[in-house]
Amino acid sequence: MLFRSFESMSFIVETGVTTVLGILALLMYQSLHLFALAYLIGSSCSILVIIGSVKRFFSFKGILSNINWSYVAVVLTIGLPVMVSNVARTFMSTTDMVLIKWFIDHEAVGFYSVPLKCIQMVYLISSISMSVIFPLLSKFYNDQEKISKMIKRAMSYLLMAALPIFSGGYILSDTIILQFFGKDYLQGVTAFKVLLLSVPIGFTVNLLNHVLMALNFQVYNMVITIIAVLINFVLNLFWIPKYGIAGAAMATVISHSSALLMSYVLSKRVLKTAFIPIRAIFTFSFVSIVMVGSVIFLKNMYPDRSEEHTSELQSPCNLVC
Repeated sequence: MLFRSFESMSFIVETGVTTVLGILALLMYQSLHLFALAYLIGSSCSILVIIGSVKRFFSFKGILSNINWSYVAVVLTIGLPVMVSNVARTFMSTTDMVLIKWFIDHEAVGFYSVPLKCIQMVYLISSISMSVIFPLLSKFYNDQEKISKMIKRAMSYLLMAALPIFSGGYILSDTIILQFFGKDYLQGVTAFKVLLLSVPIGFTVNLLNHVLMALNFQVYNMVITIIAVLINFVLNLFWIPKYGIAGAAMATVISHSSALLMSYVLSKRVLKTAFIPIRAIFTFSFVSIVMVGSVIFLKNMYPDRSEEHTSELQSPCNLVC
């Protein structure tokens, strides 16, 4: 309870300092650099509060001599590949933006960032699910039969969300971009449609990545991620000049697909059993097809007349700006 109070105190200090300095930076100087500096100062004040609070109960004198360096080496051995994998994934999306800016222009970066942000928001579903699934995978890592059943069930639930998102988003892509971002960003619709292909693929890859980490194969997972990043980078070099932002989206889908193939082969070799939920895939694919057919039918029965009023249209983003 005492340490929770310290945590709450540090949070209050960080939030308060950041808020006050951030408001002053924006109102008095209109500077984003000073606004970012406000975050740094707030975090630093929070660290000082924590150190000052803990210092009353612990002595930092001779702390280095009491460290178990063999344990530190084990932690680094386990954690370093995970860190490299996460950095590589961040590098992948950043590289897309940099190469689009290099080969095309700033405007194309804006058109591509809209569908990319939409897809990244969808990926939150997978990330939140993994926060629940990963502890269970780690708990039963010695029981291959049980972990295979868990993978099959988790994959079924993820695909139950991913396949309708892909199919529904593909059919309604124009409407989604138009309603949420405005007609100026309709040039990103093609890239959005292509990136939607990565949703079911990305959900499955994320699950298999956590499976490999739970089975202590994080080094192999790191190698797979780096290979996928390299594939994405090379394809971007060839496809962005030729196909524009759609080429960057295709490169992302291909790199995710390669990561899925490598992760599946390795996971199957480790577990020595099949864990693909074939029945669930067919079931959810059928449901998605029915949903798409229903949407197409309704769109034909009740055509969208919003294009007649595009001059009067104001998207939420435009209202905020």
